[in-house]
Amino acid sequence: LFSTMSELSKYLSDLSPVVRGDDDALAFGCHCALLDGGFVASDDTGCEVKALCADWNSGGVYVFHYRHQASSMSYLVKMVPMESRLAILGMAKEDPKVQTLVLTIGDFVAEHDPTDDPASRYKNVPMLFSVVEAQMTRRLVPASDAEARPAPSGPEARATR
Repeated sequence: LFSTMSELSKYLSDLSPVVRGDDDALAFGCHCALLDGGFVASDDTGCEVKALCADWNSGGVYVFHYRHQASSMSYLVKMVPMESRLAILGMAKEDPKVQTLVLTIGDFVAEHDPTDDPASRYKNVPMLFSVVEAQMTRRLVPASDAEARPAPSGPEARATR
């Protein structure tokens, strides 16, 4: 499972995202969790992409396109900052059901000194990855191998359908 700080540090180093605030940090962390869950970043036509586009965080709403290793469908995930929360909306483009996950930013993003290692901005990384997997990945791609792992419980995430 891609959920340790050293692995997150490597991913931050490989993609070099420009993270301007706490909502950027959590959106990027959720993107990493989705990649860990078998999603493959793609453009809006379904072609695989290896890096974040330069303006990934410029519009106030984060928009990611994916394919999944266990599915032939295309997925759209939008993340919307709302005060101290990040609402994550995901759907298969071929399926009208929208899955929703709401995370509290402070549960996963720590106070951060910009001179520190970018990974120091994160906390509770294993829980973040577990919650995203259980409440987004499994709902979007129910036949994925992610079903074999137990779902987290607790106040860290509030999910609705």
